[in-house]
Amino acid sequence: KSTGKFTKNNRTFRKLADDKQNSAVIGGNKFRFLGDVGLIAGGWGSLGSYRNASIEKITISTPGNGTSFGNLTYGRSHMGCGMSSGTRGVFQGGWNWSHGKHNGKMDYVTFATPGNATYFGTFGHENYGSSSVSDGTRGVIGSGYNHRGGGPRGHHYIARYITIETPGNAAKFGTIKAGYWGTAVSSGTRGVFGGYSRRGWSSRLHYITIQTPRNSIYFGNTRRHRGPAGSATTDTIKGLYFGGWDGNWHNNFIEYITIATPSNGIDFGRIRNHWNSAGIGLSNGVRGIHAARWWNNDMEYVTIQTPMNSIDFGNMTMRRGSRPSGASGN
Repeated sequence: KSTGKFTKNNRTFRKLADDKQNSAVIGGNKFRFLGDVGLIAGGWGSLGSYRNASIEKITISTPGNGTSFGNLTYGRSHMGCGMSSGTRGVFQGGWNWSHGKHNGKMDYVTFATPGNATYFGTFGHENYGSSSVSDGTRGVIGSGYNHRGGGPRGHHYIARYITIETPGNAAKFGTIKAGYWGTAVSSGTRGVFGGYSRRGWSSRLHYITIQTPRNSIYFGNTRRHRGPAGSATTDTIKGLYFGGWDGNWHNNFIEYITIATPSNGIDFGRIRNHWNSAGIGLSNGVRGIHAARWWNNDMEYVTIQTPMNSIDFGNMTMRRGSRPSGASGN
């Protein structure tokens, strides 16, 4: 049907351009930050150590157990969502008991080549508990926590960005007034952050346009507080939120938002297990994975476009918790 003149100023055309189900992308796939190889890195490992450096791999379309991929340049937890170009994955921030600027470092890997990570660059100051989004080219690292050493102190609003295929230090993007220790999802154009704020546990969501450095804008609210420990995943249309702190660590609700439409969350289904906090989400664009719930090695999955309860996927190579990181590509 007619949408009028096809320019960036036509709102109907812009909406279609971000709709992977109903639009044709001229010149190749615009959304390169998802893939079938899922990597899970760091977290609090089986030995109760915050210094877990291991990275493991799953094939998202095939339920099964994780296998070893390599190691981060140093072990840490409290990392949150990673970033992907579809070819390269970048893991940012984290904490390994001590404090300082080293907790703002970033590592990268190539999805098709199992092996140890390589140093990418630095955030500029300690920044742990943050999550990030990408559009296949740029990655935006959200607000986090800085205990000491350079930059802001405590829970801060500062967001920075990188070009994923070009190792280097992060540059300032703007401020994001939600998402400390929280979650992040991407449509390939827009990133939505949420989870925690300076005022405490929060259900508020804020969004940015990934290619436009500026401050975040209010998006809506999830139905429940997701706190500092929910996990999230996306198929570029929907953003799903699993578990998290809502005054009860046993929160097993899943809800979703439509990323192109600022609004409140809607119930999606239930997670099959309880204690659903401090984990990570992954997606290949069709299936969403919820992994590393509450220092466990369980993984569960849903089909993102089909409201449903989660289904058992398999087990990771070890227990992980306290916010490991995840990214997917090919």
